[in-house]
Amino acid sequence: MTARGKQDSNRSTPSALRPTICHAWRALGLGGEPGPVVRSPFAHAQGAIFFASLDGRRWYDTGLRRGGGVLDLLGLALGVERDEARWLVRELERDVAAGQWGANDANGGAVKKGGA
Repeated sequence: MTARGKQDSNRSTPSALRPTICHAWRALGLGGEPGPVVRSPFAHAQGAIFFASLDGRRWYDTGLRRGGGVLDLLGLALGVERDEARWLVRELERDVAAGQWGANDANGGAVKKGGA
């Protein structure tokens, strides 16, 4: 529950079933392999780097000077407010819970079974 008494979808989901930056990256079709340090998919300036935390829950883009969690990444990529991206987090949570994604690796990554 949040301070306002509303349930936060990420907090009500067991940690092992919460979508990671890797889940969001692949669901968005950003291309390449997400990892702890990769070229930014958003900022095309030379040397722009996208960092993902080792647990796969936080990110920072040096080109944008912006970062956050899974909701922030989805909001940025989809061009919507963070709260409007919650529907995709719920979809990713359902996919993870249904076993449609492989187990998280050491970098918070996962591979969708039977495809991308």
